[in-house]
Amino acid sequence: MLFAFAPPTYGDDDQMEMWGCSHPGQRRTVLHLADWGSRSYVKIQGQRVPATCSLEGTDRRWDWGGGNVMILSKDGIAHYFKRGDTTHSEGTFKCKSMN
Repeated sequence: MLFAFAPPTYGDDDQMEMWGCSHPGQRRTVLHLADWGSRSYVKIQGQRVPATCSLEGTDRRWDWGGGNVMILSKDGIAHYFKRGDTTHSEGTFKCKSMN
């Protein structure tokens, strides 16, 4: 007897990409960015906050409560912005893929 099964298919929610970020010149990870489809999040000071992750060209952008924005460029530099104002960075981080 022969059985054939189709391989499972995976949507965006099944593939998580994560980055660990630290302040420039430091090694201690202080921030995590997770791109996990509808379950994306930002983890700051041990608090996991749901976020919306989107692509802007080659950059990834996380938006969460109160107009907070984190933009991660392809070179691993992330910038934090408050109140949706992406003209003035409130903080810079160096991030590495954890996948």
